[in-house]
Amino acid sequence: MVLKQIQDARLLKLAHQREQYLVEMQGILASAKKEKRAFTEDENKKFESLEKQIQTIDNELEKNDFNNLEDLTERMQEREARFKAMQNPSSSDKMKENRAKKRSEENPLEVRGYTGKERIGKHDTSVTIGDLIYSHVTGKFRNQEVRQALSTTSGGIVVPTDVYENFIDLMRDTNFLLNTTIYPMTTKALVIPKVVGDILPTFKVENDLIVESAPVFDSVRLEAKPLYAMTSISLELIESGGLDIGMAVTNIMASAMAQAVQSFMLKGGGVNGYKGILNDPYINLIDATTIDYASIGAGFRAIRSANGNPDGIILNNADAMDLELLTDTTGQYIQPPKFMENLETYSIGGGLDEGEGVVANLQSIAWGILSEGGLQIDIDKSGDAFNRGQIKIRARINSDFALTNPKLISYIRPTL
Repeated sequence: MVLKQIQDARLLKLAHQREQYLVEMQGILASAKKEKRAFTEDENKKFESLEKQIQTIDNELEKNDFNNLEDLTERMQEREARFKAMQNPSSSDKMKENRAKKRSEENPLEVRGYTGKERIGKHDTSVTIGDLIYSHVTGKFRNQEVRQALSTTSGGIVVPTDVYENFIDLMRDTNFLLNTTIYPMTTKALVIPKVVGDILPTFKVENDLIVESAPVFDSVRLEAKPLYAMTSISLELIESGGLDIGMAVTNIMASAMAQAVQSFMLKGGGVNGYKGILNDPYINLIDATTIDYASIGAGFRAIRSANGNPDGIILNNADAMDLELLTDTTGQYIQPPKFMENLETYSIGGGLDEGEGVVANLQSIAWGILSEGGLQIDIDKSGDAFNRGQIKIRARINSDFALTNPKLISYIRPTL
């Protein structure tokens, strides 16, 4: 234990040293940029030296599986607090209070899962995100409700929670996200239960001990991560009175966000992005040479063996079409087997390559969405956008994905 503490302290010191080196490098860059010049000889030597030192530290951190400075700092702080509590028992109560507060923040009592096609928005407002963008840009309001809902910051729009939640429902309407289980998050982190085994009932002789199953429940942490989408729209289109521009813009943004979310949630993406549900070590893996009814059936059977009920299959667009066009040796289209009647097929353009597929009980996919302030709309009319008569719209959604029962997911992957 003492050796572990010493090692953590050493890694923490290295990580902080790395941050100091980065600040120095940024200072050198900023000076040269401000003066619109190249590096001096001394600056260049210093910059290269700092780069080498950072690389040395990175190699050391990677060798010791260092992943997160924040988590390591928190561990060190907890150890220090425990040490102080041993010296001063009265401080122990404060430490327990802080831990309880953290647990409370990660598991607010009001949060619950919305399953299947259950809506999270109230849909008692006709205000759309497109309406807010239109009114912000033009100064015109479709109705009084839009006027009251519009609240702006410097260069952007504050999206009311009810409008945001309706937007999330719109994102879900045309894809498999509709059947996932939604967890509206009131804080950045939320811990939910996860099934990692089966309870095994057994008979017993009178007075004998009951045979206890291995642990079947674990926990998984949802941590809201920001996903951005940015696009440009012409002022002529925004100011057009010939169509419901508010709804048109809303639909375009919802579709773009939905495609990005469902693509990254499968395999993950980026250093700070989703981990990807297909990277969960407990899911069923089905190796197959092609996507056909046999490989889908193998995935279906694996889920049924875990007492699950598959309700969806996710395929690459090309594989979904090939499956529709399967023919026998006489050229006749092959009728899908009976088990396919229980599966809704969803085809996607990103997130799965050809030859990959997912058979799932979609409700076992947990989608945590930060509700309060979760969607941000920034509008920029300067620079190149101004010269082109455009506005740039940047949207951000904070959410995360995890599996509550990985054995209800079968990943069909190409045989290597």
